[in-house]
Amino acid sequence: MPSVRVLIAPTDAELGRVLDVLVAAYDSETVIIDTLGGDKSLIRPMMTVIAKLAGAVGGIHVTGVTEDSIDAAALWFPPGHDFIPTPESGWFEVVAKVTQDSPEVAEWWGTLFAAEHDIVEPLYGATAEKDSWYLWSIGVDPKLERHGLGSALMQYAIAQADSTGDIVLVEGGSAGAKFYEKNGLTQVGAIDAQSPKGPSWTQVVLTYVPPARGA
Repeated sequence: MPSVRVLIAPTDAELGRVLDVLVAAYDSETVIIDTLGGDKSLIRPMMTVIAKLAGAVGGIHVTGVTEDSIDAAALWFPPGHDFIPTPESGWFEVVAKVTQDSPEVAEWWGTLFAAEHDIVEPLYGATAEKDSWYLWSIGVDPKLERHGLGSALMQYAIAQADSTGDIVLVEGGSAGAKFYEKNGLTQVGAIDAQSPKGPSWTQVVLTYVPPARGA
């Protein structure tokens, strides 16, 4: 299986490559496009925000077909760290743009997040998102799929979860569910999601619970 590296203080070139990979991976992803009001030009700014925030609390997980290449990346928030936007991250600019162009979409974000939390809280507690290995984004260079890169990133995080005894938590479109299930996660809930702009989809919640912790 490809080896995984954690970029604690990525260079501009490394961060640029991470963003290139994630933007390419999410270019046709219904969930993020609808969440951004249909504006695909916001995918890179959004990924930049998440990469900066995830990198600041646990590093950016990357792997590649060669030892030094970056051909897949995952943005995790490790246990004890929540998604807390900062002015430097660019989050507020993204929100302002979505609010300006699609105010109904920006308002709908809260509805979706609340519905996901309503699934997670009864199972794992009110602070489950903060207490887990929480995946915000994962992507593989579309030209290099089927090389086990995405699975390598997931298995690295699962090994960390086994070490810390914390759950892995993923929330995303049902189209990706088989990938996560193949890597040991179990679907624990689903939501019929409908952005004010764009088609509807099924949003699923999946978790991995370390054996030492128990179900």
